[in-house]
Amino acid sequence: MQASCITRRGLLSASLALGAGLPSALAAPSGPVHLRAFWWGSQERFQRTAAIFEIFQRKHPEIGITGEFGTNDYWSKIATQMVGGNLADLFQLDALSLSSYARAARPLDPLMPSPLDLPGLEPEMLKLGQVDGRTLGVAQGLNAYALVYESDAFAQAKLPPPGFGTSWKDFADLCVELTRAAGRPGVWAANDASGRNFALDAWLRQRGKGLFTTTGLGFGADDAREWFDYWADLRRRGGCVPADVQAVDEGFVQTSTLVARKSMMYLSYSNFLVPFQNLVKAPLALTALPSGGPGAQPGLCFRPALIWSVYARSKNPEAAARFISFFMTDPEAARLSGVERGVPVLPSMRAAVMPVLNESERMTVDYLNALEGKTAPYMLWPAGSAEFDKRVLRPTAQAVAFGKLSTADGAKRLVDEGRALF
Repeated sequence: MQASCITRRGLLSASLALGAGLPSALAAPSGPVHLRAFWWGSQERFQRTAAIFEIFQRKHPEIGITGEFGTNDYWSKIATQMVGGNLADLFQLDALSLSSYARAARPLDPLMPSPLDLPGLEPEMLKLGQVDGRTLGVAQGLNAYALVYESDAFAQAKLPPPGFGTSWKDFADLCVELTRAAGRPGVWAANDASGRNFALDAWLRQRGKGLFTTTGLGFGADDAREWFDYWADLRRRGGCVPADVQAVDEGFVQTSTLVARKSMMYLSYSNFLVPFQNLVKAPLALTALPSGGPGAQPGLCFRPALIWSVYARSKNPEAAARFISFFMTDPEAARLSGVERGVPVLPSMRAAVMPVLNESERMTVDYLNALEGKTAPYMLWPAGSAEFDKRVLRPTAQAVAFGKLSTADGAKRLVDEGRALF
């Protein structure tokens, strides 16, 4: 999908036209200072961000801002812009990509507390955007690994939905039961999450390990084989989608097996509930990923949902910092953003959005509140983690799912190729 440019005069009209697809490029706004912002996400994120840009430029007429929106082309465009030395002044990162793109980000510490003023931000929340002690981005919202499920499917099947105490074994058995009880041809209980880094990370954390250490992989071939065996058995029993169905799922909301109505559950992130519900007519609910069972360590942690960073070569870093401050501290902007970019990290903004949240959005906040006291410490993933996800984990898991590799051979390839990246 082609990136789109958004301007002050065309922002709201463009957002209203989203039902017919993204708008075409519009002329850049005038003004003494001009910023470019680049982000990825669903059409709803585009719509919300467009409206927020309109408010920002109304309150800061001295700063013009052009928005560029990407989907599955986002990272290739970021790489191209980095090579060309013309990356947008403001760009969006996440927990997976922050370390890998650290060299492109400007340290924000000299810009705090002015013009980057974030009153009430706790030190632990500031660390979510730090690499080696430098603040290279600011997390606007929090999320956590989560399981999204179709609540009516369980009610109709007369089965209890999964909850915080559901173990991986119990989850697998429940998936098999749900597929059979639902009786929907071509629909399975869950997506195949064998190639999803967050699911593997949670599973490993519950065993006292992790997907990564600060310098590389945090697991071995025996762990990987057990993981692949789990999903191979679930596929064989009909509890999750087969390989050809999962292969169409690119990891985006729009291409997910849940939106495609091929699965009734989806291992994902808490802030994805809102865009999922906007695309799925059936009511959805949110709970934790399966647990490691009694005595297991926590597998979940509070994470930065999305991070705003400033380009190291930006000619207007102060204006860019002013925009981040506005995005995170303006109540009107907070209400428009809701929890689609995660639950606001600033307590004042969390209080501001609560009265305007719909049921799905409130579920997201309630879920994070329910995780209090049940989480592991957040750990920044090292540089190379994004490449491991894209070039090693996903293709290896897919090869195992299609039977091109045994679980043992897949595990060996996963670890060998993963270690070669670090």
